[in-house]
Amino acid sequence: YINRDNYNLEAFIPGVVNIYERDGKLFSVPQVANYGTMMVYNRDLFDKAGLSYPPVDWDDESWNWDKMLQYAKKLTQNYGEGANAQYGIDVSHLQQDIWAAAYLWDDDPFTPEHYETGLAKSTRLDSPGVIEAVQSVADLIYKHKVAPTPATAQVLSQLGPLFGTGKVGMTFMLPTQAYTNYQNAPFRWGLAPKPWVKSNKTTWFNGTWFIARESKHPEEAWELIKYLTSEEAARDMAEVAGFLVPLKSIVADWYELFEKPTGMKASEIKTVTEGCLKNGVENVNHLFVSWPEIYDILAQELSPVWLGKVSAEEGLKAVKPRVDAVVYKIYQQFSSEN
Repeated sequence: YINRDNYNLEAFIPGVVNIYERDGKLFSVPQVANYGTMMVYNRDLFDKAGLSYPPVDWDDESWNWDKMLQYAKKLTQNYGEGANAQYGIDVSHLQQDIWAAAYLWDDDPFTPEHYETGLAKSTRLDSPGVIEAVQSVADLIYKHKVAPTPATAQVLSQLGPLFGTGKVGMTFMLPTQAYTNYQNAPFRWGLAPKPWVKSNKTTWFNGTWFIARESKHPEEAWELIKYLTSEEAARDMAEVAGFLVPLKSIVADWYELFEKPTGMKASEIKTVTEGCLKNGVENVNHLFVSWPEIYDILAQELSPVWLGKVSAEEGLKAVKPRVDAVVYKIYQQFSSEN
C-alpha cells in the first residue's frame, strides 16, 4: 500500500516510522508520538539553588548520574519533615520500570528475543547491571535521602501528581505528560535527557496504526489510516484529544506550546524530544505478550526493595524464579513451537 500509493513516510519525524519494522517490512505507520521518558525538572527550584540547567543534547555525557545526585542533594531540604520538606528527585518511574533503570547501566532484565517476538523462556533479572541499577535507585531514597519514600510519595500525591506540588526538583516522565499536567503550573519547568551512566538509553511510548491480517476490508482500512495521518486530521486530533500525530508539519507548532510554561526555546524542545529517539526502545508493555501478568508479579515481589527491607540483589534473586515461571507459562501458551 505504501509503495502503491506513494505514501510519504518522509512526512514523519525521524525515528518513529521504523519502530514496528521487522525483517525490512513495515507492519504499521505512526499513529501518535509521546517520544520517550526523559527528565522533567523545576527550573524555579534550580534557580533558587544556583544550579545551571541540564543540557538538551542526549549526547552530552556531562549530564550523568553523579551530577544528578549532586544536584539532588542541593535541592533537598528538610528531608522527611512533611509539608516542610523539599526533595531533590522523584524516582517512581525508575521504581515502577526497573528495566528503564537497567538501560542506563547498559543492561536489561529481559532477553533480546522478548523484544523481537514478544515471548521468552526466562529473564535476566539477576544480571549484575540490573542489580546495580536497582540498588542505585533505592540508594537515592535510603542512603542519600534525596528522594521520598513510597509512603511519603503516596501522601504527597493525594493532592495530585507529585511533581506538581512544586516540592520536587527532578522527576521522569513523557514530554506529553509534562505538558498536559503542568502547562498551567505555578512554576517553570524544563525538559532534559536522562542522565548518563554507561548509557542514557530510554523507553519510548509511541502508538501505531495496524491493519488486521484477517480484515475483510483492508482497502477501506488503509484509506482510513491515510486520512487519520493527514495534516488535516492530525491538527483536529491534537486540538480535540491532545494527541500528537508525529508529522513534521505539526510538531513545529507543538514545540512552541512548551515555550510559555518552560521558558525554553522551541528549538531546545525539539532537540531534547527528538534526541531521545536516537537511543531507546519501545516500552515493554507495547511489545511483550501478556505484559500485565508479568508486571503484576514483578511489582508485587520487589516491594521489599523499595521499602528498604532487603537489598536489590536479595530482592531480584528472590523474584526471578517467580517471574521466570510466568514468562515461561506465557511462552508455552503462545509460542508456535507449542
